[in-house]
Parts: sequence; structure tokens; C-alpha cells
Amino acid sequence: INGSVNAKIVGQKAHTIAKLAGVEVPVDTKILIGEVESVDIEEEFAHEKLSPVLAMYKATDFEDAVAKACRLVADGGYGHTSSLYCNAVTERAKIEKFGETMKTCQIG
Repeated sequence: INGSVNAKIVGQKAHTIAKLAGVEVPVDTKILIGEVESVDIEEEFAHEKLSPVLAMYKATDFEDAVAKACRLVADGGYGHTSSLYCNAVTERAKIEKFGETMKTCQIG
């Protein structure tokens, strides 16, 4: 609402949030994911939502993905958490690049 988190969704279950948005999902739904393209500050999904609502971004390659993640952290506030899912044996270079680049307090 006006660029801020809708207080009605904070701490609510995914089913409750979906219902508020006029979407029917099973009661046992754990998360809601919205695919978005923009990492600009104007994109509502690019902000912390304090709820089980996540944004999903497609990237053209690993470098594009890291650049998008860096932008989201910069706009959302340095110090948050970041995660990388990849093969820890065969993709060491990606892990090192991600660790060196992300300005977050916790990298998982």
C-alpha cells in the first residue's frame, strides 16, 4: 500500500494472504511466489514482505543473477541474508564469486 508492506499480510499464512488477494490456494500452501522482471525500487515484489510471499526472477546467466541479487540487497538494506543453491563440488567458482560479491551478513 503506497509502496509499503500491507500490514494485513505480516505474519499471516500463505492461504490467508492469497485469500486477501482474491486467489484460491489449498489451505496447506506454504509459500506464494510471484514471477517479476524488475529489480527497481518501484517494484513492490522487490521489497521485504515479512510474510511467505517471495519474488522469483529469471536471469540470463550467473552474472545477471548476481547483479540482480546485489541490486535487491542494495535497495533493501545491506546486511540481510542471501542464499545460493548450486553444486558445492563442481561449482566452487560460483560459490566464491557469490561470497565475494554479496554484501549480506549471512550467506547460505
